[in-house]
Amino acid sequence: MEEINTSFSDLMDAKTINLYDIKKVKVGIKELDNTLNGGIPFGCMTIIGAHEGSGKSTLVSQILCHAMEDKENRVMLYSGEMSDSLLLNTLTYQVAGQHTTSDHFGRAFVPSRVSALIKERLRGRIFPYRMGSNVGDKFARFKSDMQYAKEKLGCNIFVIDNLMSIADDLFPASINELDRQSKISVYLAEFAAEENVCLILVAHTRKEGSFEVNNLYDTISGSSKTKNSASLILFYSDLKKEDKELAPNDRLIKITKNRLYSRLNFTGIQVHYDENCKRIYGDMDKATYLKDFSCFSNDDVPTDAQLAELASMI
Repeated sequence: MEEINTSFSDLMDAKTINLYDIKKVKVGIKELDNTLNGGIPFGCMTIIGAHEGSGKSTLVSQILCHAMEDKENRVMLYSGEMSDSLLLNTLTYQVAGQHTTSDHFGRAFVPSRVSALIKERLRGRIFPYRMGSNVGDKFARFKSDMQYAKEKLGCNIFVIDNLMSIADDLFPASINELDRQSKISVYLAEFAAEENVCLILVAHTRKEGSFEVNNLYDTISGSSKTKNSASLILFYSDLKKEDKELAPNDRLIKITKNRLYSRLNFTGIQVHYDENCKRIYGDMDKATYLKDFSCFSNDDVPTDAQLAELASMI
């Protein structure tokens, strides 16, 4: 009997898909979402590259705010840099939006009634992930926990912030750093494709990397496998361009890889940051970026007079 070689298949047997029907999560920046045909796609891995301290975690938090607009979405969130309390603080300000107010020192705060409402509406939908220290094979446990989050918690959005931290957490220092990051990146990309989930991996850029060159693809810290495994790569830059001075809170978002639609942007989409509500918005969003998320209704939130009264009590 002739041996069957299972290394080959017929391409015509592959599943036919319409790229424009792929589910997306909005970033909340209209120009970027339009370029990406709706936002961050499901079924593949997206890398958000940025220098340390650039505000990438704030951008990721905003993506989660928009993800919560679909009540079917659940999120597993690993953060190697921020505590659960800080994560909740940023998310609360962003969801609150125009319902933030200021005390008599001019400091922004979210009224307790608004904060309580946000917690009520979003409870059971975002799950921070921390692995205990008394675990043997941490990478195997991590993969098992990813499956648990998908099957038991209903998570369909997975955020890993960031690659360097998760690699340090899951592997001993005796394993080469690039090998650690490669193993994780390849697994995450395969998991996203097999489970048809949205997977966002935050990665630092090389310290010597420059946002002024066209070879931005190579400025992500890590091995080539990390970049090759991603279908979409965004750079969140706080560096000034030679031909355009950025305000202190302005950033540029560049699209350096877009396997699904091939629409790139090396020039960058300029975005702004509202310090009061921590929302990030583009030039096309100035009139609408404070629009309420659907967790609010007119009866749920304090009136302007109530907010003023709350502020006077602080």
